[in-house]
Amino acid sequence: MPEGIKFVMLQDDWALNGDGTTHVKAKLTNKQLSELVRQATEKNYNALPVLEKSSELFIPEGIADIEKGYYKLEIDENDPRDYTLSIIDSNKKEMTVYIWFM
Repeated sequence: MPEGIKFVMLQDDWALNGDGTTHVKAKLTNKQLSELVRQATEKNYNALPVLEKSSELFIPEGIADIEKGYYKLEIDENDPRDYTLSIIDSNKKEMTVYIWFM
């Protein structure tokens, strides 16, 4: 992760039983975006759009509209309802991370 990236909390909802979601977003400089794209390529991120489909997987509204960027979907091997979706939007110069834990 490049230096100086500051995420803003957009959503942080958790139930008493521990289920919940977190959604954070960061605006990126050109330099930060270039570094993240380089790292995404090295770490085998996929080109957008998100292609995975599952009844357990919730893709937030608007994600399917992103035309240029990369994503990484990490699904918990013990519970497919638990996952993290990281998205680098090259057009908007943003990185968004969604975390679901059920």
